[in-house]
Amino acid sequence: MNKTAILFATTLAAIPAGAHASITGFYGTVQAGGQSTSGVDTVIYAPQGAIFGGGNNDVVAAAAVAPAPAGSDQIEGRYKIDTAFQIGGALGYDFGLVRAEVNVNYSSAKVKSLNVTQLTGLGGQTTTDLNAVKSDVCFALDQAACSTSGNALALDGVKLKQVSVLGNAWIDVPLPGPFSPYVGGGLGAVHLDVDGEGKTVFAWQVGAGVAYSIIPHVAITADVRHRESGKVNMDFGGGYGANFGRVKSTTYGLGLRVSF
Repeated sequence: MNKTAILFATTLAAIPAGAHASITGFYGTVQAGGQSTSGVDTVIYAPQGAIFGGGNNDVVAAAAVAPAPAGSDQIEGRYKIDTAFQIGGALGYDFGLVRAEVNVNYSSAKVKSLNVTQLTGLGGQTTTDLNAVKSDVCFALDQAACSTSGNALALDGVKLKQVSVLGNAWIDVPLPGPFSPYVGGGLGAVHLDVDGEGKTVFAWQVGAGVAYSIIPHVAITADVRHRESGKVNMDFGGGYGANFGRVKSTTYGLGLRVSF
C-alpha cells in the first residue's frame, strides 16, 4: 500500500461516525431540484359583456375557484402547470437533534394550458363549449395564437412564479455511520405571480430526507418537500378580477449543508 493510500485510509478512520449529527451551532444550506405543481383551479371574472361580446385584454389569466360578482362573465377551469426548477437556501441553528431555520425558495413554471370547465356570460347563460365563444375567451386571456384541443386552451408565455419564505423545524434521527435521516416542516408565506399579477399568502410545508456527512461540518442532503399555499383573491378594480385555488407543489432536491 503506497503512502497516499495509507494517508487516505487514516483520514477516513479519523472521521467519527455520524459526525454531523453531533455538531451544534449555526449552519447554512443551498439546495436545487425539480418541482411538480398540481393543477390550479381557476375563476376569471369581469363585468357582464366584457369577456363575451366585446372582450377586454386587460383581464389577466390567474387562478382559483371562488364566487364571482353577481351578473359578471366568468371563465372557470383548471391550469395545467409544467415541471419547474427550484433553487433555494437556508440559514439555521442546530440544537443537536432539532434544527430551526429560515428557508427561501424560488421557482418559475410554464402554465401549459387552461382546461375550461364552464363559461358564464351571454346574458347569464352558461356553456361548456369552449369553441362556441373561443375568440372572446382568447381575447380575454390575451392569447393571439389561441390553439385549442377540446376544451383545453394552450397558453403562450404565461408563467407561475413562486417565492417562498418559511420557518422550518427539522428533527434529525441519529444513526450509526455518516447517514442521518430527518423529518419536519414549516410555516410562512409564498408570493404567487401569474403573468405579472401577484399576491402574498400563507403557506406551509412538510418534508423528509437524509443527510450524508462527507467530512465534519459538511453534509450532502437529499429530500422531498410538499408545500401548499392559501387561496388568492385578486381584485383588479372595476369588476375585473381573478382567483387562485390552493397551489400544491412537491419538490425533490439535493443540497449542501455547512456548519460553522
